Amino acid sequence: MHGWIKTLGVESPSKEALISLLKVAKIVPGVIQLADENPALLEVARKYKIQVEIPVTEDIEALDEIAGHYGSSPLELVMRYFSQRKIVPLIIAEDMLENLQTDFLVNQTDLATIDQLFAQK
Repeated sequence: MHGWIKTLGVESPSKEALISLLKVAKIVPGVIQLADENPALLEVARKYKIQVEIPVTEDIEALDEIAGHYGSSPLELVMRYFSQRKIVPLIIAEDMLENLQTDFLVNQTDLATIDQLFAQK
């Protein structure tokens, strides 16, 4: 008889803990929530096709100037940034705007600047 669990998520593991879990788990996690863009964990997650989610808790208003280059709000810029990184941003519902516009590409220079905000600390 099979169990009820069909999918599983993991929150902020170390790379070693995630790899250990993947070696023994009968069900590969479908989602991993990270506190920041940890390159080692992103690599493992992508190898196993695990969706990556990162909460947007930083002061994104600091990105106002860069957002202006794209005619967007800081939240739209962050949404596009994560989309380009193939990461799902977790945003507080009250912070959402109606009709977010993310149909632009963030250039490499601006990506590198935004990276500093979400990089592993």
